[in-house]
Amino acid sequence: MGRFFKIMVLCCFSLMLSGCGSEEDDDVLVLGTSADSPPYEFWDTSTRKGEIKGFDIDVARAIADKMGKTLEIVDTEFSSLIPALKVGKLDFAMAYISATPERRKAVDFSVPYWREHTVFLSRYPVESLEDLKSRKYGVQLGSSQEAIAASLKKSHGLRYVTRDKVIALVQELIVGRLDAVMVSEVVAKAYLQRNPDLYLWRSPVGTADYVAIIQKGDTVQNKINHSITQLQQEGVIAKIAAKWLRIEVTE
Repeated sequence: MGRFFKIMVLCCFSLMLSGCGSEEDDDVLVLGTSADSPPYEFWDTSTRKGEIKGFDIDVARAIADKMGKTLEIVDTEFSSLIPALKVGKLDFAMAYISATPERRKAVDFSVPYWREHTVFLSRYPVESLEDLKSRKYGVQLGSSQEAIAASLKKSHGLRYVTRDKVIALVQELIVGRLDAVMVSEVVAKAYLQRNPDLYLWRSPVGTADYVAIIQKGDTVQNKINHSITQLQQEGVIAKIAAKWLRIEVTE
């Protein structure tokens, strides 16, 4: 009986440990992001410690509030977000991530919380895709723009390179290693304010619906969806957009 009792205690202890990191038993909601795309997510270094701020961060914090949880933010490379979700290091990720068929194979999506147009930021005026032929432009690795770039390579023969960080692309653009960068319109305008010698072209390559991504099969998806829907109905996301994106949204 003594041996049986010891085995039972060990089994119960193991079960307790296995449940420690579950979303159901935790008051913390862990967000993964890539904080290099102002005004969606970026490091505010005006304070000694620094703080990650932005549109996505405020939306994520509002989602956590709706769920009665405290938001914990993990900053990592954009291309590392899905691997981190798959091994359970994150509850969800937001980094102006678009809903693409290829991405859906790896993770689950929330309902869309925002829609954005794709543009080119360039060192010279661009008026058509033909102007980018014989030029080289960059996109963020794993982003919706990479999928668009792959399509444009097939249809128009446009050359592109990928980098983990948007800021790395913009730096290469400024020093002349790249001729253009494809990003979301709001991100492009944020960098354009800091670099007024650059040009912005609102290309015809389409829009992107931004979503939170979640590990496949994770039940937290339903709670996040419910929270986003409520925040949209209450006009909270519209107010956050007005704050960060300088866009007035009519509900």
